[in-house]
Amino acid sequence: MRNHEFLFSKRRASIKEEWKEHGNKRKASEPFNYTRVLIQYLHLFHLSKIILLTYFSVIIYRN
Repeated sequence: MRNHEFLFSKRRASIKEEWKEHGNKRKASEPFNYTRVLIQYLHLFHLSKIILLTYFSVIIYRN
């Protein structure tokens, strides 16, 4: 069990390092990607729209 935990924590640490490296590479290659941020906001908006629609449809269905 202890060995398994050790391996898991090691793997998690390596993943963290990879992400750090990835972030550094991205920062080096591009100053700031507005399109990526825009796409993320659009995704958020889309998800919230779906949630609101389902919520209101449930309310209407109950009435």
